[in-house]
Amino acid sequence: MLDNTMYQWQMLELDKEFALVKQAMPDLKEGEALVKIAGCGVCHTDISFWHHGVQTKHTLPLTLGHEISGTVVAGPAEWLNKNVIIPAVLPCGECELCKRGRSNICRNQLMPGNDFDGGFASHVKVPAKYLCPVPDDVLKKYTLQQLSVIADAVSTPYQVVKKSEIEAGDIAIVIGVGGVGIYGAQIAKIFGAKVIALDVNDEKLAIAQKHGIDAVLNIKGLDIKAIKDKVKAIVKELKASPV
Repeated sequence: MLDNTMYQWQMLELDKEFALVKQAMPDLKEGEALVKIAGCGVCHTDISFWHHGVQTKHTLPLTLGHEISGTVVAGPAEWLNKNVIIPAVLPCGECELCKRGRSNICRNQLMPGNDFDGGFASHVKVPAKYLCPVPDDVLKKYTLQQLSVIADAVSTPYQVVKKSEIEAGDIAIVIGVGGVGIYGAQIAKIFGAKVIALDVNDEKLAIAQKHGIDAVLNIKGLDIKAIKDKVKAIVKELKASPV
């Protein structure tokens, strides 16, 4: 039987410390799941809500966090005790956009930590429809906590690379290899592209190279022409033609 207590770190007002709130577990409606949270990434969006005054759709107080992984502890029987990732954006699945495969721009989509309480908590209640199961084999290499960033920092660049229709041997130029760009560069590499990473930070570029990116270029202080010339030289070195 579940302990009936959960904890949330709620944002009460702009740029102030979060408040630790203890409350009863939420009641679940049909089709909803309760996930015990293993990990929740901190996205720049969270920082924008908390520090820069970007408005959340739900009024404060609100529990932020939308890069969530965890284990289903209540809800539909087919999901119980399964390790899952909760998508950062949950489409309705019923509108015309969803039916046309454009659920990423669903007008009825809901976002944890924006439309309702998110993942800076011990548990979160979410629609079960779009939960993503985590294969046991993946957990042999990564912890469930580490996998939380797949919900946004990995899935966002994946969609971009997928929709670009990039093919093996193409050149992919990734501008900025920070928290999202580094995954975009690696995903493009997995798709077979020859990847050039551009950034102004040598440390980030070194991480990209360490993870198999073909070439890197620090563009700090360079004008557009110089960048173009250097990229063309790199492409020639890679013996590939830009797309």
